Amino acid sequence: MLKRRLSVSSYNPTNPRFQRLAASTEGQTLWQLLNENDNVIRLMVAADLGHPAVEGVDELIAKSSLGSALTGSTKEAHALRQLAGMMTRDVLEAQGYRIGPNTRTRFGRVFKSGATYFKGARLQEHTCGQVLELHHHPMGNGQVLIYYTPLGNPTHKLGVVDTCPQCGERFDRRSLTDVDDMVSE
Repeated sequence: MLKRRLSVSSYNPTNPRFQRLAASTEGQTLWQLLNENDNVIRLMVAADLGHPAVEGVDELIAKSSLGSALTGSTKEAHALRQLAGMMTRDVLEAQGYRIGPNTRTRFGRVFKSGATYFKGARLQEHTCGQVLELHHHPMGNGQVLIYYTPLGNPTHKLGVVDTCPQCGERFDRRSLTDVDDMVSE
């Protein structure tokens, strides 16, 4: 089930460099295509598998009227692919996903690489009181990267944090409690 639908009528990018392109016919067509329910689900499935999200719609875009506009090595094609990435991020963030690292696509006709996404984190509190976000990020090879980030630190790079940033103690399951569990007690 989709959490939230974005306005399909128009896309207003946060980056001013792309405002003209987003307002173009190709930009609006791309925005509408990425916001179709089936395509949002395709983006989510690719993300859940640990693949770049755009991989979920790559073939569909290649076969659409946008295919020729997005393929190739022209500046316009490159800018449209970047715009598609920004739009994909907005669509998936509306569904509760967070951006992960860029990786190469496995079989891209339009996109050669793209960002991976993962579901939001679970909050846990360390025995010293530091609240951390527990992340489960599928790696695409059947493994899941589990790591912590300090709460409210969106600039923290993906990586394993195995010691508490507040007290320096190593984490173990006994030293962490789900924040939801603490509220219900």
